[in-house]
Amino acid sequence: MIQNSTHKAEDKGTEALKQIDRQHRFKVVERFTHFISRLTNPIFLGVFFFVIFTPFAICYRIFSSQSFRKKERNAATSWVANSTKGSIQLENQF
Repeated sequence: MIQNSTHKAEDKGTEALKQIDRQHRFKVVERFTHFISRLTNPIFLGVFFFVIFTPFAICYRIFSSQSFRKKERNAATSWVANSTKGSIQLENQF
């Protein structure tokens, strides 16, 4: 009987140590994965930006018509005359 009770006490002690060891390993793995994500996320997002968005923006600028109203080369200013004079009512908008 005495052996069984001490054996159970040892089991409880080793189980507690195993639980602490699991928690420690989890924290180590969690810190490692956080470190890896801090390194890889800027790399992946940078590659994603330059591979996806940059070619799309270049193609949009090349093939879109009047993307940002092209300036006349001989014009003195960049002013664009408003063609809707008088047709907009600012009173009783809603």
